[in-house]
Amino acid sequence: MRRATFLRVVCSCSALVVLVATPTQLLAQSPPGTSPAIQANSNRLPAGKLENGILTLHLELRRGDWYPEADTGPSMKVYAFGEEGKALQVPGPLLRVPEGTEIRVTLHNLLASTAVVHGLHQHPGDAKAVVEVPAQETRELQFTTGAAGTYQYYASASGAPGDSGRPIREDSQLAGAFVVDPRGTTSQTGFLC
Repeated sequence: MRRATFLRVVCSCSALVVLVATPTQLLAQSPPGTSPAIQANSNRLPAGKLENGILTLHLELRRGDWYPEADTGPSMKVYAFGEEGKALQVPGPLLRVPEGTEIRVTLHNLLASTAVVHGLHQHPGDAKAVVEVPAQETRELQFTTGAAGTYQYYASASGAPGDSGRPIREDSQLAGAFVVDPRGTTSQTGFLC
């Protein structure tokens, strides 16, 4: 009798932990083929094409299945960045260029809501310099990198940022690294190398 009661309590507690730890609106076991799988980005290879001091990059904002623990585990339907014609990535594609590079970025929003993109501007710069990309539309940006450093770009698209102004829902994974190397240095393979 005591063993049966103990097992019921353990099973009930386990179920409670699972329910508390996994938001039901995001967590799903998606049948294969319903949404593209989002790949983990090791930030070892820079995105786009760098030629003659100009980086040309075509980014898309799309929805996909993110498997944060294992490829065979549960997935979360989230928004992510990906290069045009390539898999979505979390974190988003790495922008890595030498100081003084001209950057030409095309942002194509394939989501059902407007995306507000931050951080794709000269650094240091105005943190309020954002680009709104309505659903199913494209925006083109052109700027020259500023000071060497490690920056980020991110977007919100759920219309409900958290208290910090950062995305908190389906758009919580819409972010990527933007690294500007000092003039005259050779960028290494790997994010922090």
